[in-house]
Amino acid sequence: MILTISLAIAFGALFASSAYHKISDLSAFVTSVQDYQLGPKGLAKPAAFGILMLECLCLVLLAFRPSIGLLVGACLLCVYAGAMTMNLLKGRTHIDCGCYAPGTGGHTIHWGMVLRNLAVGAAGTAAALWPPTLLAVGHAFDYATIAAFALGAISIYCILETALQQRHA
Repeated sequence: MILTISLAIAFGALFASSAYHKISDLSAFVTSVQDYQLGPKGLAKPAAFGILMLECLCLVLLAFRPSIGLLVGACLLCVYAGAMTMNLLKGRTHIDCGCYAPGTGGHTIHWGMVLRNLAVGAAGTAAALWPPTLLAVGHAFDYATIAAFALGAISIYCILETALQQRHA
């Protein structure tokens, strides 16, 4: 349970930040979705809205049903990895990922992002499916462990994201 709650907090921070940036510049996010060319141009706006709603649903589930929220978040990350893979295989590396601050051009897709999304999705899936009876939460030390693990996971993600962006800048 400690692992599940810790990763739910980390996933919550990830998807809250992602949703915030998408909402703050919705037209740029629609453009990012359109740039992936995975469907008709006219469906980019409804698809962008759907993605945003799924991320918000994920946040609600992470708060109230962490295991289900982790699975939904992992599925979203795998779908994002699939969309990036399809475009990278076509040689389309100029696309803004649409993750954070879409439309700025600062986060173009690359294989490191695909691997990162798959790894984070796998961690979320593992935590969601971890037998809850193995690690029950009940002591103050457990809550400190959860906080430290969540903070560590968020920090590692931010460090890796910065390193990937500098490598591909």
